[in-house]
Amino acid sequence: MQLAYLDESQNEAFDYEYHSEEELAAKLNYVRGSFAQGPSSLLDVGGGNGKFMDRLLEEFPRAQGYVVDISSSLLQKNRQHPRKHLVHGSLEHLPALTAGATFDVITINWVLHHLVATTYERSLKNVEQFLASAADLLNPGGTILIAENEFQGFFDTNIPSHMIYAVTRVQHPSFVRLARRYFNTAGVGVCFQSLRGWERLFARCGFQIDYYHQHARWQHGLKKRLMFAPLFLREQRHGHFAVRRAAAAQAAHQVRSN
Repeated sequence: MQLAYLDESQNEAFDYEYHSEEELAAKLNYVRGSFAQGPSSLLDVGGGNGKFMDRLLEEFPRAQGYVVDISSSLLQKNRQHPRKHLVHGSLEHLPALTAGATFDVITINWVLHHLVATTYERSLKNVEQFLASAADLLNPGGTILIAENEFQGFFDTNIPSHMIYAVTRVQHPSFVRLARRYFNTAGVGVCFQSLRGWERLFARCGFQIDYYHQHARWQHGLKKRLMFAPLFLREQRHGHFAVRRAAAAQAAHQVRSN
Protein backbone atom coordinates (compact mmCIF):
# COMPACT_ATOMS: atom_id res chain seq x y z
CA MET A 1 0.00 0.00 0.00
CA GLN A 2 1.05 3.58 -0.66
CA LEU A 3 -0.43 5.65 2.16
CA ALA A 4 -0.47 9.36 2.94
CA TYR A 5 -0.64 9.96 6.68
CA LEU A 6 -2.33 12.64 8.77
CA ASP A 7 -0.13 14.40 11.31
CA GLU A 8 -0.85 14.14 15.05
CA SER A 9 -2.69 17.45 15.18
CA GLN A 10 -5.08 16.09 12.54
CA ASN A 11 -5.38 12.73 14.30
CA GLU A 12 -6.34 14.41 17.57
CA ALA A 13 -9.46 15.83 15.92
CA PHE A 14 -10.83 12.26 15.99
CA ASP A 15 -10.80 11.95 19.78
CA TYR A 16 -14.51 11.27 19.74
CA GLU A 17 -17.00 8.39 19.74
CA TYR A 18 -19.17 8.76 16.65
CA HIS A 19 -21.69 5.96 17.24
CA SER A 20 -25.08 7.04 18.49
CA GLU A 21 -26.73 4.77 21.06
CA GLU A 22 -29.18 3.59 18.39
CA GLU A 23 -26.40 2.68 15.97
CA LEU A 24 -24.37 0.97 18.65
CA ALA A 25 -27.34 -1.05 19.91
CA ALA A 26 -28.11 -2.30 16.40
CA LYS A 27 -24.48 -3.28 15.85
CA LEU A 28 -24.22 -5.09 19.18
CA ASN A 29 -27.44 -6.99 18.44
CA TYR A 30 -25.96 -8.18 15.15
CA VAL A 31 -22.83 -9.46 16.91
CA ARG A 32 -24.88 -11.24 19.59
CA GLY A 33 -26.91 -12.94 16.88
CA SER A 34 -23.76 -14.07 15.08
CA PHE A 35 -22.03 -15.74 18.06
CA ALA A 36 -24.08 -17.94 20.38
CA GLN A 37 -21.58 -17.57 23.24
CA GLY A 38 -20.42 -14.13 22.23
CA PRO A 39 -17.16 -13.44 20.37
CA SER A 40 -13.89 -14.33 22.10
CA SER A 41 -11.52 -12.08 20.14
CA LEU A 42 -11.99 -8.53 18.89
CA LEU A 43 -9.80 -6.26 16.79
CA ASP A 44 -10.54 -2.55 16.33
CA VAL A 45 -8.39 -1.11 13.53
CA GLY A 46 -7.96 2.64 13.89
CA GLY A 47 -9.56 2.32 17.33
CA GLY A 48 -7.93 5.50 18.62
CA ASN A 49 -9.10 6.45 22.10
CA GLY A 50 -10.54 2.97 22.72
CA LYS A 51 -14.03 4.07 23.71
CA PHE A 52 -15.67 1.80 21.15
CA MET A 53 -13.59 -1.17 22.29
CA ASP A 54 -14.48 -0.42 25.92
CA ARG A 55 -18.14 -0.82 25.03
CA LEU A 56 -17.51 -4.09 23.19
CA LEU A 57 -15.59 -5.53 26.13
CA GLU A 58 -18.38 -4.50 28.48
CA GLU A 59 -20.93 -6.32 26.33
CA PHE A 60 -18.81 -9.44 25.67
CA PRO A 61 -17.07 -10.46 28.93
CA ARG A 62 -15.24 -13.47 27.47
CA ALA A 63 -13.56 -11.45 24.71
CA GLN A 64 -10.00 -10.19 24.43
CA GLY A 65 -9.77 -6.89 22.55
CA TYR A 66 -6.96 -5.36 20.49
CA VAL A 67 -6.87 -1.70 19.49
CA VAL A 68 -4.52 -0.80 16.64
CA ASP A 69 -3.83 2.82 15.76
CA ILE A 70 -1.04 4.86 14.19
CA SER A 71 -1.64 7.76 16.59
CA SER A 72 0.29 7.44 19.84
CA SER A 73 -1.60 10.47 21.12
CA LEU A 74 -4.98 8.79 20.72
CA LEU A 75 -3.76 5.49 22.14
CA GLN A 76 -2.59 7.30 25.26
CA LYS A 77 -6.19 8.37 25.87
CA ASN A 78 -7.30 4.74 26.37
CA ARG A 79 -8.60 3.63 29.74
CA GLN A 80 -6.72 0.65 31.11
CA HIS A 81 -8.62 -2.62 30.92
CA PRO A 82 -7.34 -6.13 31.72
CA ARG A 83 -8.72 -7.51 28.46
CA LYS A 84 -7.70 -4.61 26.21
CA HIS A 85 -4.37 -4.61 24.37
CA LEU A 86 -3.01 -1.50 22.66
CA VAL A 87 -0.90 -1.79 19.51
CA HIS A 88 0.84 1.20 17.92
CA GLY A 89 1.43 1.00 14.18
CA SER A 90 0.11 1.50 10.68
CA LEU A 91 -2.66 -0.73 9.38
CA GLU A 92 -0.58 -1.54 6.29
CA HIS A 93 1.45 -3.76 8.65
CA LEU A 94 -1.62 -5.31 10.28
CA PRO A 95 -0.60 -9.01 10.00
CA ALA A 96 2.75 -8.30 11.66
CA LEU A 97 1.20 -6.06 14.33
CA THR A 98 -1.24 -8.78 15.38
CA ALA A 99 1.56 -11.37 15.51
CA GLY A 100 -0.40 -14.23 14.00
CA ALA A 101 -3.56 -13.71 16.06
CA THR A 102 -6.97 -14.21 14.46
CA PHE A 103 -10.30 -12.69 15.43
CA ASP A 104 -14.02 -13.33 15.56
CA VAL A 105 -14.86 -9.67 14.94
CA ILE A 106 -12.79 -6.98 13.23
CA THR A 107 -14.13 -3.43 13.41
CA ILE A 108 -13.07 -0.66 11.02
CA ASN A 109 -14.85 2.56 11.94
CA TRP A 110 -14.41 5.60 9.69
CA VAL A 111 -10.97 4.44 8.55
CA LEU A 112 -11.26 3.33 4.92
CA HIS A 113 -11.68 6.84 3.53
CA HIS A 114 -8.28 7.72 5.02
CA LEU A 115 -6.37 5.11 2.98
CA VAL A 116 -5.27 7.80 0.56
CA ALA A 117 -2.57 7.50 -2.10
CA THR A 118 -1.21 9.76 -4.83
CA THR A 119 -4.09 8.94 -7.17
CA TYR A 120 -7.79 8.26 -6.67
CA GLU A 121 -7.52 4.82 -8.28
CA ARG A 122 -4.58 3.89 -6.07
CA SER A 123 -6.56 4.98 -3.01
CA LEU A 124 -9.34 2.53 -3.91
CA LYS A 125 -6.73 -0.17 -4.43
CA ASN A 126 -5.43 0.55 -0.92
CA VAL A 127 -8.91 -0.13 0.46
CA GLU A 128 -9.14 -3.42 -1.42
CA GLN A 129 -5.69 -4.57 -0.28
CA PHE A 130 -6.36 -3.65 3.31
CA LEU A 131 -9.74 -5.39 3.44
CA ALA A 132 -8.16 -8.52 1.95
CA SER A 133 -5.48 -8.50 4.66
CA ALA A 134 -8.11 -7.97 7.36
CA ALA A 135 -10.22 -10.86 6.03
CA ASP A 136 -7.21 -13.14 6.32
CA LEU A 137 -7.23 -12.49 10.09
CA LEU A 138 -10.81 -13.68 10.59
CA ASN A 139 -11.64 -16.90 12.39
CA PRO A 140 -14.12 -19.22 10.65
CA GLY A 141 -17.51 -17.59 11.01
CA GLY A 142 -15.92 -14.23 11.73
CA THR A 143 -17.18 -10.90 10.47
CA ILE A 144 -15.86 -7.43 9.64
CA LEU A 145 -17.89 -4.46 10.89
CA ILE A 146 -17.38 -1.25 8.91
CA ALA A 147 -18.72 2.24 9.61
CA GLU A 148 -18.27 4.74 6.80
CA ASN A 149 -19.44 8.12 5.58
CA GLU A 150 -21.60 8.12 2.46
CA PHE A 151 -21.36 11.21 0.27
CA GLN A 152 -24.31 10.92 -2.09
CA GLY A 153 -24.10 12.85 -5.35
CA PHE A 154 -27.11 13.99 -7.34
CA PHE A 155 -28.74 11.04 -9.10
CA ASP A 156 -26.77 8.81 -6.66
CA THR A 157 -23.51 9.41 -8.49
CA ASN A 158 -20.06 9.22 -6.91
CA ILE A 159 -18.96 12.61 -8.32
CA PRO A 160 -18.48 14.23 -4.87
CA SER A 161 -15.98 11.51 -3.97
CA HIS A 162 -13.71 12.44 -6.89
CA MET A 163 -14.04 16.16 -6.31
CA ILE A 164 -13.41 16.06 -2.55
CA TYR A 165 -10.39 13.83 -3.12
CA ALA A 166 -8.98 16.34 -5.64
CA VAL A 167 -9.56 19.33 -3.33
CA THR A 168 -8.10 17.71 -0.21
CA ARG A 169 -5.03 16.42 -2.07
CA VAL A 170 -3.87 19.94 -3.04
CA GLN A 171 -0.67 20.54 -1.07
CA HIS A 172 0.09 24.21 -1.68
CA PRO A 173 0.60 25.67 1.84
CA SER A 174 -1.69 28.68 1.34
CA PHE A 175 -4.50 26.50 0.01
CA VAL A 176 -4.04 23.96 2.81
CA ARG A 177 -4.40 26.68 5.47
CA LEU A 178 -7.66 27.80 3.88
CA ALA A 179 -9.04 24.30 3.18
CA ARG A 180 -8.43 23.05 6.72
CA ARG A 181 -11.24 25.29 7.88
CA TYR A 182 -13.57 22.88 6.09
CA PHE A 183 -11.58 19.63 5.72
CA ASN A 184 -9.33 18.42 8.54
CA THR A 185 -7.62 16.17 5.98
CA ALA A 186 -6.60 19.05 3.66
CA GLY A 187 -3.10 18.59 2.28
CA VAL A 188 -3.24 14.82 2.80
CA GLY A 189 -6.50 13.81 1.16
CA VAL A 190 -9.66 11.87 1.83
CA CYS A 191 -11.54 9.37 -0.35
CA PHE A 192 -15.20 9.14 0.64
CA GLN A 193 -17.66 7.04 -1.34
CA SER A 194 -21.37 6.98 -1.99
CA LEU A 195 -23.33 3.98 -0.73
CA ARG A 196 -23.12 2.46 -4.20
CA GLY A 197 -19.38 3.18 -4.27
CA TRP A 198 -18.80 1.30 -1.01
CA GLU A 199 -20.96 -1.58 -2.21
CA ARG A 200 -18.89 -1.86 -5.40
CA LEU A 201 -15.66 -1.87 -3.40
CA PHE A 202 -16.87 -4.62 -1.10
CA ALA A 203 -18.03 -6.70 -4.07
CA ARG A 204 -14.62 -6.36 -5.74
CA CYS A 205 -13.08 -7.74 -2.54
CA GLY A 206 -15.34 -10.80 -2.77
CA PHE A 207 -17.43 -9.69 0.21
CA GLN A 208 -21.12 -10.13 0.79
CA ILE A 209 -22.93 -7.56 2.93
CA ASP A 210 -24.50 -9.46 5.81
CA TYR A 211 -25.94 -6.43 7.61
CA TYR A 212 -26.55 -2.76 6.84
CA HIS A 213 -27.84 0.04 9.06
CA GLN A 214 -28.17 3.55 7.67
CA HIS A 215 -27.95 6.65 9.81
CA ALA A 216 -30.16 9.60 8.99
CA ARG A 217 -28.61 12.23 6.76
CA TRP A 218 -26.50 14.94 8.34
CA GLN A 219 -28.20 18.28 8.88
CA HIS A 220 -26.32 21.35 7.60
CA GLY A 221 -27.09 25.05 7.72
CA LEU A 222 -27.51 27.17 4.61
CA LYS A 223 -23.86 28.31 4.58
CA LYS A 224 -22.51 24.77 4.48
CA ARG A 225 -25.09 23.63 1.93
CA LEU A 226 -24.01 26.44 -0.38
CA MET A 227 -20.35 25.51 0.13
CA PHE A 228 -21.01 21.88 -0.84
CA ALA A 229 -23.21 22.73 -3.85
CA PRO A 230 -20.26 22.99 -6.32
CA LEU A 231 -19.24 19.47 -5.30
CA PHE A 232 -22.54 18.07 -6.68
CA LEU A 233 -23.23 16.74 -3.17
CA ARG A 234 -26.88 15.91 -2.55
CA GLU A 235 -26.56 14.62 1.01
CA GLN A 236 -24.18 13.25 3.60
CA ARG A 237 -24.92 10.36 5.90
CA HIS A 238 -23.13 7.34 7.26
CA GLY A 239 -23.84 3.65 7.27
CA HIS A 240 -22.81 0.52 9.14
CA PHE A 241 -21.95 -2.67 7.30
CA ALA A 242 -21.10 -6.20 8.32
CA VAL A 243 -19.25 -8.04 5.57
CA ARG A 244 -17.95 -11.53 5.12
CA ARG A 245 -16.33 -13.31 2.23
CA ALA A 246 -19.21 -14.55 0.13
CA ALA A 247 -18.92 -18.27 0.98
CA ALA A 248 -18.60 -17.50 4.70
CA ALA A 249 -21.63 -15.22 4.56
CA GLN A 250 -23.75 -17.95 2.99
CA ALA A 251 -22.64 -20.47 5.62
CA ALA A 252 -23.45 -18.02 8.44
CA HIS A 253 -26.91 -17.41 6.97
CA GLN A 254 -27.61 -21.17 6.92
CA VAL A 255 -26.56 -21.51 10.57
CA ARG A 256 -28.89 -18.68 11.64
CA SER A 257 -31.73 -20.18 9.60
CA ASN A 258 -31.51 -23.60 11.30
